[in-house]
Amino acid sequence: MAAGRGEFFRSFQESFESLEKKPTQPALGRRQPVRGRGKPGPGGIQSGQTGGKRRKRRPKAAPSSVSGNSLSFPQPRPKENKASSPKIKTSPSKENLLERLPSEILVKILSYLDPSSLSCISHVSKLFYQLANDENLNVSWELTLCDYRGREITMEQSRAYFFESSVVVRWSGPSFLTYPQISSIQLYGVRKETLKSPKARRPGWRSLIIKQDTRVPVRYIGKDKLVKLRHLRPCFLIGTWRANHGIAFIMVSLHFHKLVEKSLLGSPVCPFSEPVDPPPADNSDPDFGLHGYTLHFVLHNTGAEIMSGHFRELSCRTIQIRAGLVELRVINRTNLSEHRPLSGNIKMPWKSEELEGVVENCCIVSLTLLDEFQKPFWCVSSPICIMMAMKQQSFDYSGEHFVMDFKDSDGQVKMKLVWFKEQKQFFLISLTVYISVWKINKHFSRAY
Repeated sequence: MAAGRGEFFRSFQESFESLEKKPTQPALGRRQPVRGRGKPGPGGIQSGQTGGKRRKRRPKAAPSSVSGNSLSFPQPRPKENKASSPKIKTSPSKENLLERLPSEILVKILSYLDPSSLSCISHVSKLFYQLANDENLNVSWELTLCDYRGREITMEQSRAYFFESSVVVRWSGPSFLTYPQISSIQLYGVRKETLKSPKARRPGWRSLIIKQDTRVPVRYIGKDKLVKLRHLRPCFLIGTWRANHGIAFIMVSLHFHKLVEKSLLGSPVCPFSEPVDPPPADNSDPDFGLHGYTLHFVLHNTGAEIMSGHFRELSCRTIQIRAGLVELRVINRTNLSEHRPLSGNIKMPWKSEELEGVVENCCIVSLTLLDEFQKPFWCVSSPICIMMAMKQQSFDYSGEHFVMDFKDSDGQVKMKLVWFKEQKQFFLISLTVYISVWKINKHFSRAY
């Protein structure tokens, strides 16, 4: 799901329909008589007979323009030989309407679409096919690793895994650095120009998306016999060899919201930032900004979707605001009808240049929260891990209980799960989203 996707297709279709329905004004002049023996009768209708049999009349043509009391009718089409009739050509204005638009405007239009929508729009025209179907606007992602001596190593992406609302990008290969040597990681969106040869490319514009200092606290979220997984917030997942702390691979999870703009419209030293215009204050509704939310929630890894859900009309009352957070209960622990199974185990497949494996008990959460105007309010895609609960979370289930938590400056997500040993399956029995009151006040111009 991508916000604005349906609205874009409606406006795009309406613009083309308005072009097709635009009437063509005929040349004003004298009405040409219709062929036949009889004389024109009143109202411009000609009557006559041929061979004693009545000739069928042609239906009246609707007037194409009105000027005072005079009516102007389109002229009858003369009979032509099919072999000599020229082919009808589309007017140059229709053919070149999109081609005449600057590339910056086309990039702006397509920046509202996710990769699946870009694939659909690529069938509209050759121009959109070239823009949208060539590696998603010809965009790739690069990493620059900096060490404490000032050296830099740039890595090109090895693989991108696209999902409904996010993409996971992986880099693997010899980096010649261990994790303790890295001082910062920089993620760039790169648009490369394609030359005449399909495989020939030259360096293009680099747009800085994230620059992350590695000296911040790092969370270990899983391991197997070969690698350990470090979660470097907000979205980096770093796999290091257990033997020597060398870099096995780096993955980053990116939400689709404004991803094209972030990947193209930033600068090499500064990320893209969009000005936010808060809506005018609405004092008629005391709970404005606390109701009407819509949540699209996905759990997935690099290979498959584990769980997906769409939840509407989420709300919170003023008395439920605690510790600077607004609570939105998505799946209630006491309502058994809302509980749902997960389609697979919680795990993260990984792959380096030569080896591959699976780390259990971790995956990626992709969250899209829309406000009551159906505009993106909080969009997150980040690694997450599952942990054993300290106490039983529900007395309705006898299996082992687990929790999954995610938190950043804008909000928090809490999940409670039960493991059914016989079915070898997780059940999600509680899902709660917490939003920062500061974020709500800023977005809706409130003062909760």
